[in-house]
Amino acid sequence: MKKLFLLIVCLFVMLPAIASTVTVESKKQSYDSTQNKTLLEGNVKVKMDDITVTSPRAVIDITPQNEIDKATFLDKVYAIKDNKLNQHEIKSDIMTMSLLNKKIKAEGNTITTFSEKRVPVVVLTADYQEYDINTNLMKAKGNVIIHYKDVVATSNEAHLKMDQNSKMDKMKLIGNAIIKQENSVLTASTVMYNPKSEELVAKGNTHSHAVNDDGSNFDIYAGYQQYDKTTGSLMTSGTVKITYQDYIATGPKATFLPDKKTKKINQIVFYKRSKIQETDKIVEADKIILTLNPKNFTAEGNVKTSFKNVKGFGDTGSSTGGAIIFNTKK
Repeated sequence: MKKLFLLIVCLFVMLPAIASTVTVESKKQSYDSTQNKTLLEGNVKVKMDDITVTSPRAVIDITPQNEIDKATFLDKVYAIKDNKLNQHEIKSDIMTMSLLNKKIKAEGNTITTFSEKRVPVVVLTADYQEYDINTNLMKAKGNVIIHYKDVVATSNEAHLKMDQNSKMDKMKLIGNAIIKQENSVLTASTVMYNPKSEELVAKGNTHSHAVNDDGSNFDIYAGYQQYDKTTGSLMTSGTVKITYQDYIATGPKATFLPDKKTKKINQIVFYKRSKIQETDKIVEADKIILTLNPKNFTAEGNVKTSFKNVKGFGDTGSSTGGAIIFNTKK
């Protein structure tokens, strides 16, 4: 009884080790002195600062110094961090709350919802999730799926950094990252997104696929892609390749620029030695400027043009140090 009394006292006072007030409610409590554990049963509720965890059952571990070590919640657990402006909710089969280290670990059918002014903004599901209360960092692993506004993202692992107001500050997808939005899909090894600056960076075997308004496909392959929504521009590098209708263009670096009126990507500039192929014609140059509408391209600097399968002549080629403009509008 003495140890149980010490536990209850510790739960209701300010603990110097964690500088938090912790309270516990349940219908029944029983103490196991051999394992330094307390079993809580029936409408269990543990509250620490602005975090509340509820479940049907829980087990609390006590350190040899009679300090609360961790609480393990069982059977359909629900946790909420509410600062009255924004909310962070976690649901799982099992949840462990480290009261000393201020970490929450959720396992089994985990679902996390980040809400702003009671409106859900981010919904995250995964096999396992770990939330660090001190740093406001959520780590998710295994079959990660994120719904954010009109975007659906999947990956092997994800890190979501929240600010002090529980709003998403940064998001990082790690391993087999896929982002789907309207008629476009981006795949990469790693994707980093800043919702405040609306900048997205993709690294490692990146591939962007989009379906244009006319139904045609547009594909970008690169080692690196960086999209800036404020300017509507996309920078790519690392063996860049694009395919569009009968165009195949490749080069070490390319910048994608939007049309001033439509705000959609309409011009692509390849830098350094690049190549563009249109059916049987191949053009190499130090700089290639490709326009989608109207469909044409300009080649500048040491331009070399080759034609394949010319009947009766075989391959032919020509070169010039000036510029050539190819108007392929049909």
